[in-house]
Amino acid sequence: MSKKVVVCSMHPVIGRVFWKYTYEGDVNMPDYFGLTTDISSAVVLEPDWRQPPLRVTEDFIYHIDFDNGSFKRGVLGNSGISTEEFISWAYSTKWENLCVDAIAGDAGIVYD
Repeated sequence: MSKKVVVCSMHPVIGRVFWKYTYEGDVNMPDYFGLTTDISSAVVLEPDWRQPPLRVTEDFIYHIDFDNGSFKRGVLGNSGISTEEFISWAYSTKWENLCVDAIAGDAGIVYD
C-alpha cells in the first residue's frame, strides 16, 4: 500500500490547517480551493507531488473562499482571528506534507 499525504501547517490558535481542493470541471464549475481543519476533507496527494518547503502564493490565497466559505464563518469566526491576520500567517508559514495511512481523526497519521 502506497503512502499518501495531505498538506498542512500548525496554526498557533486554530491548530492544524489542511489544504482542500475539489475538482468541479465535470459539472462545468470552477475548481474549489480552500482550507479546512477537518483532515477527512483535505486533498490527498501522492507523497512525491512536490519538494518542501512550500509557501502559499498570492494566486492560491486569491482562489481560497474566505468570505463565503465555511472556513471564515466557522473557523476564523470562532477563533477571533481576522481574515487579514490569517492570510498573513498563511503567507509566512511552512506548509508540510503529512503522511496519512487512513483518514479518520488522528489514526494512522505520522509526520514526514
